[in-house]
Amino acid sequence: MIRSAKWALPLLLAAALRFWSLGFGLDVDRVRPDGEFVVGTAERILETSDPNPHFFHYPSFLMYLDAALIRLAGPALEPRLLGRAVSAACGVGTVLLVGLIGSRLF
Repeated sequence: MIRSAKWALPLLLAAALRFWSLGFGLDVDRVRPDGEFVVGTAERILETSDPNPHFFHYPSFLMYLDAALIRLAGPALEPRLLGRAVSAACGVGTVLLVGLIGSRLF
């Protein structure tokens, strides 16, 4: 319990910092253009049924994951918000992974 409790504060802090501004700029186009490329590519994959993203500046798995979640969520969620949430969750997972690797090595 003590071992896992030491990860609670860093992960909560990482999650708070990643998730607190997800909704920023949703009402304005092109506020966060990187997300627009990823989510736009995911939406294009769904519209055309072509699994080739034709865009390789970012990892393709992220676009496939966004496309799958957009399809599952349907019109209930804003696709850009969903894409931002996926990126934030990956960021929190990265904090955990780096922490685990660091604690194992040092």
